[in-house]
Amino acid sequence: MYKFIIKKSRRLLLPYYIAGLISFIGWLFLRSHYPQNILLFPIADTALQLLLMQGSIFNGPLWFLPSYFICTSIVEMIYSYWEKRSNKTQLLLIIILTAFSLYLLSLQIIFPYALDISLLFVSFFLFGIYIKQSLFKLTSIKFIIFLVIFFTTSLINGTIDLNQRQLNIYPLFLISVCSGIAVIFYISKWIDKNNNIFIRPLSYLGEKSILLMIIHWPIIQWLSYFLKISSISDKIGANPTLTSFWLPHTNQPIIRVYVFIFLFFYLSIVLLIFYALDLIFSKKLTKKPSMTNQY
Repeated sequence: MYKFIIKKSRRLLLPYYIAGLISFIGWLFLRSHYPQNILLFPIADTALQLLLMQGSIFNGPLWFLPSYFICTSIVEMIYSYWEKRSNKTQLLLIIILTAFSLYLLSLQIIFPYALDISLLFVSFFLFGIYIKQSLFKLTSIKFIIFLVIFFTTSLINGTIDLNQRQLNIYPLFLISVCSGIAVIFYISKWIDKNNNIFIRPLSYLGEKSILLMIIHWPIIQWLSYFLKISSISDKIGANPTLTSFWLPHTNQPIIRVYVFIFLFFYLSIVLLIFYALDLIFSKKLTKKPSMTNQY
């Protein structure tokens, strides 16, 4: 267990603090220069969020790293007990843990190190193991059914933000998560079986997803800043947000074109920087965090 903790700390906690500190320093400049002062948050409060491993304005997605670290550590500790239990007992434990996690989330308290979210991740992690090992073999028909369920419940339930403890309707959220896990299993198996020139970019991005998650938020903030000071965004009537721009009057054809241009521009720059960093730091930052080989 000690070796596991050290290994996961290097892959998750170390990148968190390195990326967090760099992002924080960049935010110190942006906070007073970003348009409309929308990044002007108290420095002390933001620094505390960094130390407590909570999502913050300087790099929101970073909260996932410590939460995933706690989740995988808990699963590693309980797995030997878990795998000896019957399917019914395993499912009962998942239900109990999920209910307790949702109760904590309903309190709307931002726990240090995202402990409440970590427990919810544990229940989802165990559910993934459960359906992988003992429930069923996915077929194309089942995949389509789960895909329809996933999209339907997701659209009805609206925007989900775990970091803000926004789950909306709990039953719809859980159905969406469970069907989504089944969909991801099917897609993962399909990618493994069809590793061709068209699939390899997806596999590559999947393997490097942690690095991509770490860098995309601050990159987009800086791009938005440069677009603003260059007056490009003003010429098309774009308004800055915390992480990007939104374009009013989207019913106008010219604005629709600009939306796609912005999306393509942001994505291209992020992926180029991501690829350059991957080449430089591939051995240190880009190994995909995973549990032990048995699951």
